[in-house]
Amino acid sequence: MINIASPKEDIYKKSVESLIEEIERCDLLGIDDLVMHPGSYLDTTEEIGIKKIIDTLNDIFEKTHQLKARIALETTAGQGTNLGYKFEQLAEMIDGIENKERISVCMDTCHIFAAGYDIRDKKSYEKTIKQFDNIIGLSYLRAMHLNDSKMEFGKKRDRHEHLGEGYIGADAFKFIMQDERLNNIPKLLETPKERDGINMDKVNLALLRKFHKS
Repeated sequence: MINIASPKEDIYKKSVESLIEEIERCDLLGIDDLVMHPGSYLDTTEEIGIKKIIDTLNDIFEKTHQLKARIALETTAGQGTNLGYKFEQLAEMIDGIENKERISVCMDTCHIFAAGYDIRDKKSYEKTIKQFDNIIGLSYLRAMHLNDSKMEFGKKRDRHEHLGEGYIGADAFKFIMQDERLNNIPKLLETPKERDGINMDKVNLALLRKFHKS
């Protein structure tokens, strides 16, 4: 897995090379945003990790200046030394990027819930979206991963569940699908794929379409 915050030189070098290849592939395929976890600082510090991510992305964007694909930093659950579980961390990374046209954010519902951002009821949902907008800015939100959570709120554990069957619950996804601010944001599922021979992507998508029309 790509980790541009890694203090291990061999992992870091391979991560940079792989990320550049992915950006080039996105350009060939006409993909606007490449979603990635920001990185894990391992045995260094949060501050060192964030600075390394910023410096690396600035260098990569310079090397791929002729390309247009953005890096969409994904919100993370906060496991271990993974960065990106606080909106403030992502905001700091974005602030350090010189070419703002090459950076964006992907919000994962399971991850933000695990990290302590509640979206289960309307009041909590609005509070979290407002926090995101105030700290990062909704203009940077270019993709969403819609996943329920197998783990309870704030546990910092990344365990995806079918929509409406986890601790987040169905209401949150109704709020998202009926939020006009998010109308043009691509939304993707990362839920388990099959159960008892049933294609669960179809089941989860049907729920989202129902919420969008209701």
